[in-house]
Amino acid sequence: MKRAIKELQKSLGVEKRKLSDYEFKLKNLKEHEISLREGIADVKLTIADIEETLSTLEIMTEGAEA
Repeated sequence: MKRAIKELQKSLGVEKRKLSDYEFKLKNLKEHEISLREGIADVKLTIADIEETLSTLEIMTEGAEA
C-alpha cells in the first residue's frame, strides 16, 4: 500500500510540473502575441505611409511630364 502511495505521489509531482510548464508556456505565448500584434500594426502603418508617398510622387511625376 505504501508503495502505491509513493507511486501516486511521484505521478502527482510529475503532473504538477507539467501543469506549471504548460502555464509558463501559455504566459510566454500571450506576451509574444502582444509583441507580434504591435509589430503587425507598425508594419501596416509603414506600408500605408509608403503607399501614400508613392501615390503622391506618381501624381507629381505625371504633372511634371505633362
